Amino acid sequence: MTTRDDDTHALLGAFVLGGLSDEDVTEFRNHLRSCLQCRQELDQVAELPRTLELGRPSEPGWLAPI
Repeated sequence: MTTRDDDTHALLGAFVLGGLSDEDVTEFRNHLRSCLQCRQELDQVAELPRTLELGRPSEPGWLAPI
């Protein structure tokens, strides 16, 4: 991987969590076409946002007033 690839690889987490600009999303998707390592890592973390949602309380609960 080149330095540019390393920079793009670092965008994986933000991509999965929806934290990239439209331009960065396009750049990352283009990178995925040629980077097997990133595609494999993306497959491993693709469910992360859904998993994080499952851990979020649906109601404020008894700690809300604190």
